[in-house]
Amino acid sequence: MTLEPLRATASGVVGVTLKGQGGGFFMEIATRSGQDAILSKAHSSEPRRFGSPRSALILLRDMGIAVVQIDATNWNLDQQEITQSRENRAQAMRGAHEAAAYSRWLAREDLRAIVRYIGKDNPGRAKGFGKELRDKSSRSHSIPN
Repeated sequence: MTLEPLRATASGVVGVTLKGQGGGFFMEIATRSGQDAILSKAHSSEPRRFGSPRSALILLRDMGIAVVQIDATNWNLDQQEITQSRENRAQAMRGAHEAAAYSRWLAREDLRAIVRYIGKDNPGRAKGFGKELRDKSSRSHSIPN
């Protein structure tokens, strides 16, 4: 069961158990129809893993499910993976995009400087050389147009 069906059937949930496994927690859902399920990732049958019970409890509370059991029998804090929060990942992605944009700008500036330098001695050749270099670099994706 993914998150959307869980939200749609939250009133039909009779119980939720957060089961510790290794360094994380999985959500086991008992329904009125008797069909128990494990919360899975969207577009996947792979179980959704929570790094801590806190994030799972917040999700459940927001859906109106306030009573939850926790089974920490197989949970081992030493196996918990150190993961970045969504905000940290988003910040890292913004930084990567900014760095890529700067690299593209710098490559264009370098190309212009090369063409200007060649143009001092041979203006006709500089224009053709700049085009050749842009064409070759766009094929290799090392220097964008």
